[in-house]
Amino acid sequence: MFEEILIAIVAIVAVIALIMVSGIRKVNQYEKGIIERWNAYEKTVDPGLRFVIPFVQRRQCSSDD
Repeated sequence: MFEEILIAIVAIVAVIALIMVSGIRKVNQYEKGIIERWNAYEKTVDPGLRFVIPFVQRRQCSSDD
């Protein structure tokens, strides 16, 4: 019984970790990132590592001309 609960907890933690890692995005040095939430503009971000909420937000890049 304890082993089954432990396996379930480990599986849930693994799924949550995969979702969190999938939200990490990189904006290149020569780009500006555009964050959209539900297909509507939310904000513009500078270069670097950024976190977006998976399935809710997405990142689009535009060249910094």
